[in-house]
Amino acid sequence: MPWEASARGASVVYIDGSWCFLHDAQAHILREAHQQADHLIVGVHSDECHQVAVGSWPPECYAARLGRLRRKPWAASILEQAPWEVTPELLDELCITRVVSGS
Repeated sequence: MPWEASARGASVVYIDGSWCFLHDAQAHILREAHQQADHLIVGVHSDECHQVAVGSWPPECYAARLGRLRRKPWAASILEQAPWEVTPELLDELCITRVVSGS
């Protein structure tokens, strides 16, 4: 868990997204984030969160997006139903030391 990694002095890195179809650019940034982290948390936005923030439903359902990320080696933890915005409370709760953004 991230707080255990943090207690050991490890870096806890967070990245989030909708991760539709996990195209090459997304895979690249996940690999980059993984290289920067002792413990990488990948947040996955729900269909509803994506729709509210973007104005359209994601082209791929949440279960498919979540399942694909679980099969990849990069994430130590997955934050399901990740909020669209990273708050100070989220950083504290998950002991996040760095946030990576692809935009």
